[in-house]
Parts: sequence; structure tokens; C-alpha cells
Amino acid sequence: MKIFKIAAVIFFVFFLTACKEDDTPLDLTQYEPFVNIGFYDTLNQPVETLIEQVQPLGHNPFTFPEPATTFRFPLDINTTMTKFDITISEETGTITVEYLRRVENQINILRFIMEKIVVSAHSYDSVKIVCETPCISNETEIRIYR
Repeated sequence: MKIFKIAAVIFFVFFLTACKEDDTPLDLTQYEPFVNIGFYDTLNQPVETLIEQVQPLGHNPFTFPEPATTFRFPLDINTTMTKFDITISEETGTITVEYLRRVENQINILRFIMEKIVVSAHSYDSVKIVCETPCISNETEIRIYR
């Protein structure tokens, strides 16, 4: 019975400290691996683009509601590649991103890091990876020239 009371007090104290009003919730999206994909013209200038739909292979499609020059595309943590079918102005192009997976434990949160990112296939005029070696998720931009 004494152990139960001690456990109850510990839980209560933990609950009070975890629920303080001035604490902001932890943003778990910062730990989700992604790659930035930007659209450029032949003069290497960013082009504002409206993506109608993105269909990652084996996952639900998603959209971006507003036009932009750069978009965050999520990377699949369960495999070493993600293929995207991207529909813009009713035309669909594809890009396949490959990477190595690494897992880090940061403050008791597993963080998935995709490194050595490469584009293994695409249907665009050309693509260019912009990153510091080794190219890692959340810091890599893939420029698509169309």
C-alpha cells in the first residue's frame, strides 16, 4: 500500500510539472525526415508553382494548398527510397529519391535521419541536388528544372 501511495504522489507531481501553462508542446514534426523540392527555370531562378497532387508510391496522395517555389516532401522511414508522382497543370512527372537510414535518440525521441540522398530516377528536363556533404534529410534541396 505504501508503494502505491508513493507512486501516486510521483505521478501527481509529474502531472503538475508536465501541464504548466507556460510550457509549449513539443513539435514532433521537426523530427520527421523530409526533402525540400524546388522548381526552377533554365536561368536557375525559382518559379512559383502550384502542385495539384503528390502521390508517393504506396502511400496516400497529398496536396499543397498554396503555390510556392519550394515544398517539403516527406521521406518514407520504412524503406531506403521514396518515389513521387507530382501533378502540375494536369501533367504528371516522377522523381525517385534514395537514401540511407539512420536513427538517433534525442531526448528520448527517436529521430530518423536520411543521409546520402540521391535522385536515382526522374522524368524532368534535369534535376540538381543542393546540399552539404553528406546530403541529409531536412537540409537537402532537390531542384527540378522543367
